[in-house]
Parts: sequence; structure tokens; C-alpha cells
Amino acid sequence: MRRPGDLLPPPAAALVVLSVLLSVSGFAWLMAALVQAGPPQFGRRLTAWDAALFSFTASFGVQMALRLGLI
Repeated sequence: MRRPGDLLPPPAAALVVLSVLLSVSGFAWLMAALVQAGPPQFGRRLTAWDAALFSFTASFGVQMALRLGLI
């Protein structure tokens, strides 16, 4: 007999999906940076390059936390 909670994925699966979505958003930001912004510029305002870097860093951070068993 199934219980209602059996239909939910394990918590680690949600974190894997989060990691994949962060990677995809990183690639989207990277494409936007390459198409619109040109080369990276150093300044006080955040650019699409910064958004891509933050997305990839967050994705790798989630992946490492999963692999190390921290989450």
C-alpha cells in the first residue's frame, strides 16, 4: 500500500535538479554575455559575465556539498 509521501522524490534529487538549473542558467547568462556585452569590463556594476560566474559557482557549490554529504 502506498502512502502519500511515497510519491515525493528524495531530498537529494531536488538538489540535483537545482544544480542542473543553476548550470543551465549559467550557460544562458554566458551566451547573453557573449552576444550582448562583449569582453568583460571591470567596473562597479554587475554584468552578464558576473551573473554567469555566480550561477556556475552556485551550481558547483551544490554539487560539492552533495558529494561530500554536507546536505
